[in-house]
Amino acid sequence: DLRNQNPVNQNSINEIINRHFLISCDIAATSKAKMVFGTEAIITLSHDKENEFVEQAKSIAIKDSIYIGLPMIILPEGFPNVLPENKITWISPGGELLITYYKAKPTPGEGKYGDGILKYFDSPYGRISTAICFDMDFPSLIHQIRKMHVDIMLVPGSDWKEITPYHTYVASIRAIEQGFNLVRSVNKGLSASFNYKGQLISSLDFFKTKENILYADVPVKGQRTIYSGIGDLFAWICILFLAYMRIVYFTKK
Repeated sequence: DLRNQNPVNQNSINEIINRHFLISCDIAATSKAKMVFGTEAIITLSHDKENEFVEQAKSIAIKDSIYIGLPMIILPEGFPNVLPENKITWISPGGELLITYYKAKPTPGEGKYGDGILKYFDSPYGRISTAICFDMDFPSLIHQIRKMHVDIMLVPGSDWKEITPYHTYVASIRAIEQGFNLVRSVNKGLSASFNYKGQLISSLDFFKTKENILYADVPVKGQRTIYSGIGDLFAWICILFLAYMRIVYFTKK
């Protein structure tokens, strides 16, 4: 909890973590990674330091010719009395800012709520979208994907031991429903990648390894599904049918 930390010590820790993230981007690029992103809130910045850090990330994206996703907590002027922003910004290999998505479903008191509108960008590796952690627990939010024909969802997350690995597998259900491939990068949890069938491709458990980079080679094309077309229609039909049969039963009784 950022509010309970000594500001001086916490600022030093944040700077070390932020710098290490950029170094990790370089390391991943040397292993031929094409898209690199971190766990939820891995980057913590005061509002006046954000632009400088983004420029540093742009330089690495250009140098390594990679896409970089920056999961950031931005501390606004007036923090902690003003809630922080929890977001992810994507940068292209050309150093362009592609999309910024704000977490739509933060836990109470965690941060500002985003507008809940999913975004995407096109790449040589398919159409890419992104959400943040708890967002993937809400089928109605992720159901926006049905009109976007998204191939891959890249999702930063942050969990804890008691819900590991279950929370990551909840996210994989969204992949099955909507037919996209999924990579979920998690602090204090199970990082994993899945194809659109929900089959596990690669994983890294925070509590079982000291490795901090998950490599994933997922399909570049998603799959249209029946659920992406009709949503919960079949479930509602079943509920209405059950209600109708109860009415018929009690009417004839």
